[in-house]
Amino acid sequence: MGYKVKESKILFLDSRAGHQLNHKSRINFPTESFSAQGNELIRLTLLEFNMKRTFYNINSTNNKFFILNSANNAEIEIEIPQGNYGSGAVLASTLQLNSNISTCTFDTKTERLTIGLSNTLGSESYLFSKKIKGTADYYDTHEILGGLPTTESGTSNIVNMFGLTSLTQVSRYPIQLQTINTILLKTNLQTSNFQNRLKLADKDVANVVNSQIFASIPVPELSSAKNIKFIDSNNTFEMYLQTKHLNSIDFDVETVYGDTIPAIDEQQYSSGNLHYSIVIKYEILQPETPPQMLGQLRGNYSTVINR
Repeated sequence: MGYKVKESKILFLDSRAGHQLNHKSRINFPTESFSAQGNELIRLTLLEFNMKRTFYNINSTNNKFFILNSANNAEIEIEIPQGNYGSGAVLASTLQLNSNISTCTFDTKTERLTIGLSNTLGSESYLFSKKIKGTADYYDTHEILGGLPTTESGTSNIVNMFGLTSLTQVSRYPIQLQTINTILLKTNLQTSNFQNRLKLADKDVANVVNSQIFASIPVPELSSAKNIKFIDSNNTFEMYLQTKHLNSIDFDVETVYGDTIPAIDEQQYSSGNLHYSIVIKYEILQPETPPQMLGQLRGNYSTVINR
């Protein structure tokens, strides 16, 4: 059975205008104006998403790594100052300011770092980055520096990030200047969308589960791009509601790992500094009458036809 549009509205929504629930925004609707009847359906389509880029590319989720000092088997925490790093050279010069790092350079051809560790460390020292599920040590710093993560707790499970035991460390892979490459717009509404979840146990990563993701918004690679903007005229992101009434919607923005966008301080969300605006098309769809039903004769007309 096909459907046709019975009614259409354009909704211009801003997260600052909604009732703030920490990083979530609840927007209420007058039910009498947003209701379907009988076998009608409600469809929501995202037309536009706008968000100011007021979060750092190097932030609390990707700015800590460690040195294993082979001289005394001690872990040394290295924290990269949060901020927007526009180039690998800037990142290298910042790392070199740490007292445990004597030199740090960036190769523009290979896009890798060469990190010289301080002579006060053991000659077989190396770097590692923690990404341990369910703990506070859950950083994507290995992606920033171009290496492998340590995913299990315990000294025996430490993974050498670059595979080198030397005072000279070289990135295993090209570095990255950001790890938030996509923003997920989520709602509290039941959708027909599915996703695989990255924070489940490794054996369950491939499992596909029901999702409340409404849209996936790409983040510009350059931190100099201060606006995250998505405009779509192809109805890429649609959602068919499972209810006949639209009373309220909770909106939220998250990373692909299901984490909130890392705020610079605790007031950034409540003050509206991490706000976003969206344009949604609201439609009521009603079933189309099958063509074969149009003009169909009913009853006994033989006496009339045979005259």
